[in-house]
Amino acid sequence: MDIVRDYLHLIKNEFYAGDERAFFEQRWLLIKAITYPARWLDKRGVFLPETEHRKILDTVISGIKDHGNTDTIRSFGRYFLDCIQKQIKHHEETYYDHAKGLQAKATLSIWPRSSKS
Repeated sequence: MDIVRDYLHLIKNEFYAGDERAFFEQRWLLIKAITYPARWLDKRGVFLPETEHRKILDTVISGIKDHGNTDTIRSFGRYFLDCIQKQIKHHEETYYDHAKGLQAKATLSIWPRSSKS
């Protein structure tokens, strides 16, 4: 998956500079966090396109960079997963409704209404 590879690379460079060991030990948590929004939506029978998924991850990462005190965090992987889960929980209705709306539009474009002549 490109999205997982891309975000692992970004997170490694931004938050694990010089600590390869911690990155590889926590890699599974990072993957879990990166894929959490898609899994959460999938359980509800909807999906978001990759661009929308990336917006969620970018929002959380920006928030961590702007407001997180990463020097005091012992496990960035756990912290990142927790931030993603809190983001989804806080905006769950918005994400679900948006995904539902996109899915409805996609369905309409596949099955256009028949016109009566």
